[in-house]
Amino acid sequence: MNGMDREPQSSQAVAPHRLRQAATERGLCIDDGFTWRISSRLCLGVEHGDYNGAELLGIGIDRFLWIAARDNSTRTARLFSCNRPDDGVVVFDPATPQKASRNAAASDWSPFAHGAADVLRSRGHAVRRGFDAVVYSEIPGGGMSRSAALSIALLLTFAVEPRALLADRMELARMAQAIENEHLGSQCGILDPLVIAHAQRGAAVRYQPEGDRVTHIPWGGDPMQLCVLALDTGRSRHGLQQATYPERVRECAQIVALAQPTLGGQSLAHLASGDRYERTLQLLTNAPSGLSARLRYLNGAIARFPRMLAAFAAGDARELGRCMREDGISLRSDYCISGSELEGMCEIARAHPGSFGERMLGGGDCGASGAIVDPACADDILAAVQREYPKRFPAFARAFATHRCAMADGIAAVALR
Repeated sequence: MNGMDREPQSSQAVAPHRLRQAATERGLCIDDGFTWRISSRLCLGVEHGDYNGAELLGIGIDRFLWIAARDNSTRTARLFSCNRPDDGVVVFDPATPQKASRNAAASDWSPFAHGAADVLRSRGHAVRRGFDAVVYSEIPGGGMSRSAALSIALLLTFAVEPRALLADRMELARMAQAIENEHLGSQCGILDPLVIAHAQRGAAVRYQPEGDRVTHIPWGGDPMQLCVLALDTGRSRHGLQQATYPERVRECAQIVALAQPTLGGQSLAHLASGDRYERTLQLLTNAPSGLSARLRYLNGAIARFPRMLAAFAAGDARELGRCMREDGISLRSDYCISGSELEGMCEIARAHPGSFGERMLGGGDCGASGAIVDPACADDILAAVQREYPKRFPAFARAFATHRCAMADGIAAVALR
């Protein structure tokens, strides 16, 4: 993609073709129905801050998940994923409660569909019953919120009145989180669905947990100067439960439990700021050393947050990237949530002077890294990744992928051309 005004090729041609082809092959009808396009997201900060009570900043990214659907005049929902063809067509009555799998490593994606219908009913929304639907995703590997995008897409599809969901996007985000928490057994926080639900092209989403407040921070410069690379390592996992993520959630809760009798507070962000930070470190003197390192990461990330806000508002991609790089180094060394392939991607990008900053994305261990780069150097950096990454990690030479991305709206109703 050469500019902000152009969408990825799949957004123009490939996705509609794949959706129609899959529908025809599986005996489904989506013509003259409705289509939702849901973006992926990039977290600028505070990564892993949502379950720790920190402020959040993120943007929607123009890699999308699509769902096209049409009523089928029955009481049965029939859904097919182009990305999981071996799972076949998921068929069930949305009015009938489904047993939650609570298994994020499930071999099929049906719990997402079952969960969307159940979460809508439990919150008093009328559920669409008979329809055919096809899903197609171009969102890169772990770290770019494929599961949150899918959850939002399914909620909008199953809802008889999707406009009611869009009227309260914070609640929509919580419902998407509930699908993963309650039906997949994933301990994911609110970050991913919150950013996607609120994302606007040309602005960042800021969430302040105090007051449960969402605001938008417009990019302060030429939008062409915010160039993001998504670097998919090709190494994937099924669900956060298979990552280091749940261990970090437990460790952070342990720190809060140890410090609360003395310092109070309900979140690690409360303990990682001001004079409470040094006092909490003292309380952790006899605790496992990893706990102090986790607190150290969050302290630095919270301190960087105002710099990120100022850089974004000023349109300063270089400073924004510098904050991202500092965050990535601490995520690697203090929070210990990265992986060798993720860091390999970062190192290759970092070797080029046109890379302003790079770090791993998402839950950790594997998936994708991201970089903020000089747009004039993006092609050279991508070429370096294409050349060097297979040499370092030959096992993923056929699986890795690179993407040049820009800001995007999180949710759009589109025509299936």
